[in-house]
Amino acid sequence: MRPLTDLADPVVGILLAQNNVTAKNRTESYGPGRLFVTEECVYWISPEQKGFVLSYLEISLHAISKDPSSFPEECIYVLLDSNEGQSSSDDEEMEVENAGSVNGNGNGMSGGAAERELCFVPEDKSALDAIFQAMANGQALHPDPADVDSEDGEEDDADEGMDGEVLDQGAGDILADGAQQDGQFDDDEDDDAAAGANHHQHFGSGDA
Repeated sequence: MRPLTDLADPVVGILLAQNNVTAKNRTESYGPGRLFVTEECVYWISPEQKGFVLSYLEISLHAISKDPSSFPEECIYVLLDSNEGQSSSDDEEMEVENAGSVNGNGNGMSGGAAERELCFVPEDKSALDAIFQAMANGQALHPDPADVDSEDGEEDDADEGMDGEVLDQGAGDILADGAQQDGQFDDDEDDDAAAGANHHQHFGSGDA
């Protein structure tokens, strides 16, 4: 589990605020709290103002889960990207904190492992669609940089292809013009040859 820190309720860019939402993973629960979906990130805050924040880049996937074989309760399932989450120093600190902790069943909590899954379980199950849509809207404001770079690369390739077509067309025009000019010079040479022949004939008749 990730460590909980002191958090104040967000007041800017709120897309959704939902009370009585339990945050948990497959084996442990953070208990009930308030879920805030904002334009910048997702907050879960307990009644004691302890909680955690998820950036949209940290969220690889979110979905509505209604399959009891996946989770026993209907929830918002969140798959996390550990590379975008806590730093190694945070992981070490969490490992120390979790080493002596136990959950309600008396089982030791797994220390040091980055949390890959979260589940937000609202008391009011009719709120699932609204939570999902709010998170989708927030995530749309923060596209994955890798996806943006890929799209830019495709646009650059398309531009290069268009430049090549323009260049080919221009080269064809130049070659066509050159062919016309070559033909023009051939005609001029023929005219000069004919004029020379006439010139020789003229002088020849004079000598006779």
